[in-house]
Amino acid sequence: MGGMNSDGYIQKVVQMGQDKGIEIKTYDVLARVMKDNRLDLTSLMTIDDQKFELMRRNAYLEIAHELTGVENAIIKTHATVEWNTIGHGFIRDSEVIRKISIDKIVTLIDSEWLIEKRFKDPQTENDRVFGKQLDKYQNRFEKILDWINNEILQVENWTYLINNMDKINISEYVLPTGQPTESLYKIVTIPDVPIFYASYSMSHAPQKVRKIVDNGIIQLREYGVVLDPQAIEIELNAPPGLDKDATYANTVHRDLHHTVHKLKQSSKNAIVAFHPYDTDPIFSSGMCEELNAAYNCGVRRYVVMPNSKSPFTVLKYASENCLFDNNEQLFATLEKDGYRKLVF
Repeated sequence: MGGMNSDGYIQKVVQMGQDKGIEIKTYDVLARVMKDNRLDLTSLMTIDDQKFELMRRNAYLEIAHELTGVENAIIKTHATVEWNTIGHGFIRDSEVIRKISIDKIVTLIDSEWLIEKRFKDPQTENDRVFGKQLDKYQNRFEKILDWINNEILQVENWTYLINNMDKINISEYVLPTGQPTESLYKIVTIPDVPIFYASYSMSHAPQKVRKIVDNGIIQLREYGVVLDPQAIEIELNAPPGLDKDATYANTVHRDLHHTVHKLKQSSKNAIVAFHPYDTDPIFSSGMCEELNAAYNCGVRRYVVMPNSKSPFTVLKYASENCLFDNNEQLFATLEKDGYRKLVF
């Protein structure tokens, strides 16, 4: 979608591969459509839906042919577009995407306030064109959140259709571009890489507690991809006109549905909660919600919380053998459960 620095993020992944002697090919479906048909973005958005669909199909088929013999590749595409207040979902693109031997689908997202910031100071044609589309709405932030959710939901439909039609198991994840570059790099280059969601209180944490949490997340990255909620957070100094209720509702929906619920796609995935208070632990409703969602989805749950008398075990958020006094106990158990440090 517009307002995203996805190209820059993807190029960092490609560069990381080059630094490690691994080639990662990149393909851009929309850019190829415009180049093959000699269209700029505005002209493309005004053509007939069926003609646009055919153009995308041809671009996908070209890319499928070029992928022969390619080991690692990133194909950048779009699942939806909104033009002149009319939303268009590319659900039928799943029929041609099936012809490409993909093993994962990743939706890149960003904070709504950062997207709005890029629209106000556009550096690309994409941002300039879609930023003007946003001018048609009174509540710009809520519309951006709506765009993000629609894109994710359409990608979920793609994944569901492809998996059911071909009886395969493609994984589908949502990744903020605020994540370290290594996150997407691991997803691209390591088959069935474990995905961990780091759950912790985002506010009122003393320096000592924050340091333990940060160190735990850094160490956890050695074992897989760590989805860190801090990578995409609400702007604390919200500008005037921001619908905070809508933003909060979408943020909770994002963390639970778009992140925690997707962990159930592999038995290797897990939620790891850090609440390392020696005394007087604060109540974190967000962490409780995330652990409860993981419990309901049958996702592995690990909790670092000193002094084992905890509401998390009473409420079955985590079993007693997955509740730890410190990070050292956590990682010893992860090793015991079969997790190993990645070589990448």
